[in-house]
Parts: sequence; structure tokens; C-alpha cells
Amino acid sequence: MCGRFFTKSSYFGLALISLALRKSTSSLRSTYGPPTSVHPVRKILTAETYYVGAYWGVRRESAGECAHRARVLFECLAQCDPLFARWLKRGQSRKAALKHEIEPHEASLRKLLLAGRNRTDFGGEVIDELGFRLSLWNDGGSDEESVGLTISCGTYAPIPGVNSCVINLPYQGAAAERILRVPVLVAVMNCIVSTWEPDWGVVISNTYLNTTPSALDNRPHMGWMVYLSRQRGVIPPLPPPVQVLPIGTQGSVIVITNDRFTAGNPTHTEIADQAAKMLNQAGLLGPLR
Repeated sequence: MCGRFFTKSSYFGLALISLALRKSTSSLRSTYGPPTSVHPVRKILTAETYYVGAYWGVRRESAGECAHRARVLFECLAQCDPLFARWLKRGQSRKAALKHEIEPHEASLRKLLLAGRNRTDFGGEVIDELGFRLSLWNDGGSDEESVGLTISCGTYAPIPGVNSCVINLPYQGAAAERILRVPVLVAVMNCIVSTWEPDWGVVISNTYLNTTPSALDNRPHMGWMVYLSRQRGVIPPLPPPVQVLPIGTQGSVIVITNDRFTAGNPTHTEIADQAAKMLNQAGLLGPLR
């Protein structure tokens, strides 16, 4: 690949990446899907959880270019809610992670991005084609009120061929009450879109995601909200109460309901399914670009 020597083990590792990404709703359910918890201590969840995800195709960028985009993103997010103003590196426990707060300056972000590069199984050689990865979280006082963020950028290999920015949202408590509202979520999506220029994005309930048909080729997936770049085409008129809101000049976000979307509400899911059908018929839900 690109004149680089790979061991059989390395090829096998890339094959596993490819397999994971090609499974049901690849970029959402596997590599880029949100973890159960925003730090490594995992636990079983019964509440409906949400995340914002944005995805774009191959785009070769340097660590410096990615760090610049990330800095702008963090500055923008801090204006959306105070919870987005403080970030920490992940640790083996909450207590350990709380000791590793970072300042989201370009120099520190570049260092973290470089540390997050993929390497070959033997020799530890950097795999440039797979870009960079940055994974941070912040402490809302509990897992339920915390936020996790993962950025994969600078990938230009055709496999996996996906770059992404995923933010796991608080789902209970005061933080969830503040953030799980349409104006705030649209503002968060605007931050991601203006920073990373993705092909598409989504605000989605994991429960709803897991009960809907899988999307192939990293295609857009309907959720509470879905962002489509203008390169995908013109959005047709959609039935009320669906709203189509512009995100600058880059595209539009489609909002299914002003209420908190829940997979257990048949009205919400029926409207989402109908909107997805209409968008698909208009040719707007094709493979990732």
C-alpha cells in the first residue's frame, strides 16, 4: 500500500478494520460508535443514550491541520454549553483521568493526535494512511452527565476510508436537560460542520439506531436530526413537524421533532422513517463522499 512494507499481520489487522466498518451501519455501530461509558470503566446502561456524529470520506491532512480544526471545534463547543469547556485525557479509572486535564491549544492537540496514530503490528511503524485519532472526555460528575469525544481525521486509505467526529452526550441529570434540546444540538452540529466540513452527520438515539435497518457504505442514517451537505443535492419538502434548517452555506440539518426523540415513541419513529424514505427516493442517502 503506497509503497509501504506491511507484514501479514498488519494486512490482517487492516482486514479486520475493513470488516468492522462494513458491518451493520459500519461507521456508527463499530469503529466510530459511542462507547457505553465516556471513560474506560464500562457498565450496562438501561437509559436511552444519544450522540452526535459527523462523517466524511478520505481526506489527507497533516497533524497540524487537524490540530487547527480541533482547536476551532473546542472553542466553538465551549460556546454551546459550559460542559464542553473542560476536557481530559482518558484514564484507567475516573480518578486517574481526572488528573489529566488538557488545554485544547494547537500544540497540545497536535501532540495528542500524533500519539493516536495507528502503527504496524511488527516494528511499530506509523501507518500514515490511517491518519490520526484523538479521544477525550469531560467530567459532569457521573457517567450519565459526562461527555466523550472521539475524532478520527487525516485518513486517506480507501479502507477504512472514513473520517469522523463523534460526541457522546449526557443522557440524565441537569446536563442532559440543558443539552438534549434542539437549539443546543443544532449549535453543536454547526460547530462540527463549520470545523470539519463533513459529508453528513446525525444526532441519534442508540436505542433507535439498534432497532433500524443497517446502512451500507457508510451512508447517512436517519435519527433525531440528520445533516446533509449541499453536495448531496436539494432536500425535498418533508411532512410536518419536520424542519429543515440551514447550516451556514455548507448544508442543512433535518430535525424530526422539537421534543426529545425517543425510540419508544411511535410518532417519532414513524416520522423519521417517512422522512428517510423520502430522502432516499430523492437520492440523498447515497454512499459516503
